[in-house]
Amino acid sequence: MRLINRYETGARAAQATLYHDQTFPYGLVGPVEIIWRPEEGHLSDRTIWIRIHPAIHAEVSGVLESLIFKSEDQCGVASSSTARQQAAIRMTDIRDQVDSFEVMGPKSARIIRRILRLSKAEGKDKANVGLPTC
Repeated sequence: MRLINRYETGARAAQATLYHDQTFPYGLVGPVEIIWRPEEGHLSDRTIWIRIHPAIHAEVSGVLESLIFKSEDQCGVASSSTARQQAAIRMTDIRDQVDSFEVMGPKSARIIRRILRLSKAEGKDKANVGLPTC
């Protein structure tokens, strides 16, 4: 398995450092964590989540928007609003919809198991995958 596949499956998060376009190593924006959303069926559209510190949100958004615009121009996407909506790259801000906590240390797994409880999947006896058993 190629190293990149470990990340593309969504099983691992990639740690990276973001720079302004064409400014490495001087145009540092900050650290980012990139998580690929696991594939659903045979969809060609893929989603990545980019986790950042709130203090650099505006700067990261500006960098990503300029890179998306630049890639669309290089690929010949027309400037009409219809063509832009059908472009292959879209960016959505979900910071008000998602919370994230990092729990670290030798007792972190025990704490998570005590806090989280399994839920029933749509009234069935199957529990959601991925949550620890208590």
